[in-house]
Amino acid sequence: MDGFIIVNKPKDMTSHTVCNKIRRIMNTKKVGHSGTLDPLATGVLVIGVGKATKLLNYLENQDKTYVAEALFGIQTDSYDILGNILNQNNDCIPTNLDIDNALLKLKESKTQIPPIYSAIKVDGRKLYDYAKMGENVEILPRNINIYSLIRVSDIINNKVKIEVTASKGFYVRSLINDLGIELNNFAVMSDLIRTKAGNYSIDIAQTLEEIEEFGPKIYSIEETFSHLKRIDVNDYIAKLVKNGVVLDERQFQLNEMFRIYHNNNLIAIYEPFADKKYKLVLKLED
Repeated sequence: MDGFIIVNKPKDMTSHTVCNKIRRIMNTKKVGHSGTLDPLATGVLVIGVGKATKLLNYLENQDKTYVAEALFGIQTDSYDILGNILNQNNDCIPTNLDIDNALLKLKESKTQIPPIYSAIKVDGRKLYDYAKMGENVEILPRNINIYSLIRVSDIINNKVKIEVTASKGFYVRSLINDLGIELNNFAVMSDLIRTKAGNYSIDIAQTLEEIEEFGPKIYSIEETFSHLKRIDVNDYIAKLVKNGVVLDERQFQLNEMFRIYHNNNLIAIYEPFADKKYKLVLKLED
């Protein structure tokens, strides 16, 4: 079975563990996820099964929406509540207006420094490996886009909730750390829910218990990638596609990924990779 399962990941479980549970439930080895969620986080985790695992990298590029809780007055090495406390300051807790003004400034950010407790690699090693060994490493800023950033609760007991929609590679933990800095204070992420990943929202996400009891809802590759341009081909080109041949300007003239149909059936997904050339991403029919 090929397709995608939208899981509502529980707290205190890694994304890898969720995949292992899906492998067991579905009795299949080919399972992967798009866009890791920290153990502290809950919400939308897109799981690929079968041939769909080859497309997970493309889903990871899609925008994601989060509702995060920020706790003011604490700074940790991991930028979340689970890290080692570095500093504390409860003398100056911001107001709702202070937070709104700070979020307006942060929304314009085009770069972000990731937390050291992350899987980003520097010189072939993951950042959290440097952190665990107590080694210093230069963390370079990364390009990001923030499309929406608003406060969605009042500040109560030094905590406030914010909602953010951002591009691939965005770290909510870093955003909250930056929020603390912007307010001349400290802040850590104390809770996180991913409410949307690409076109999939938490409204349709299944818990692991629901999947175990009722079975998974499978979203097809065709449905998930329906936003790609559709190209219908004749028998000759269909044969080239089924043989995995690199195509060129003699067959297509496109600058984007596209779906190939033959006799009204999706048979492959291709993408440009060189000047006027296209390579096979996934073949759906033999």
